[in-house]
Amino acid sequence: MPIHCLTAIKFSSQSALFPLSPDDAVGRAVEGVYQFSLADFNQHVALFSDGCPALMLMPDAGMGSVCRVDGQIIPLGAVWFTAGILQRAVWEPSGTTGKLTIIRFRPQAWQKLSAKPTGEPPYIHDMATYHPELEAKFLPLCKPGIGKEEIGKLLRAMFSDVEDGIGADPQDVLFFKSPHTLSVKTWKQEYHPKWVQRFFKKRFGVSPYQYEQLQRFLCAFRRLETAAAESLHAVAFLSGYCDANHLIKDFKKYLGTTPRHFFRGRIN
Repeated sequence: MPIHCLTAIKFSSQSALFPLSPDDAVGRAVEGVYQFSLADFNQHVALFSDGCPALMLMPDAGMGSVCRVDGQIIPLGAVWFTAGILQRAVWEPSGTTGKLTIIRFRPQAWQKLSAKPTGEPPYIHDMATYHPELEAKFLPLCKPGIGKEEIGKLLRAMFSDVEDGIGADPQDVLFFKSPHTLSVKTWKQEYHPKWVQRFFKKRFGVSPYQYEQLQRFLCAFRRLETAAAESLHAVAFLSGYCDANHLIKDFKKYLGTTPRHFFRGRIN
């Protein structure tokens, strides 16, 4: 998903469109539903994924767009999807009117719903070709002014059929009740390391080490995004990096550029 949307969801006051509880069917399947105004997007938008499956719904069923991943062009329709680890992915929105709706699924629910692994290369998919049946279900939500009532109604109808088994793993519920505070280190203290390894690979398509790397990078990006002219070395240290060089390497790895170039004039 757009990286600034992800940091807003994880680190700021960006609230979900409607409250969800892990005690009901939709809450066990969906982490949150969010909306962002396309008018706030640039012409070229950096994409990033923390491993959590995310479905993007455009504000018009006929609104397509394009994504570029390392020079590869991926045409996208009104419903598209990201998961896994995104590297050097740039999205080019085709319009500035309306709102982008983002539905973040819990990985086990997405696997149950789609019968597909959480992340498959290139980790960005146009749902019309990746999963036409699901695209047909979500396409009616791609219209101007779509609200929480219609989205909630569709999700409740969809997950009432696959409720059994979605929340069967208590570790899934534990993890998603506090995804921002429960560290991999804590998990390894409470559960066998091999079980933790299997859990992350199965649910996110990444290892625990890779998951921690993604969270560390997001933390650093958020600091750079919000701090005025803060030292790059200070940001790296406060975000868990041993030095700024490793942060620069991650920027090149995930976004294809340096932090100074991405945040022009805002970093000392």
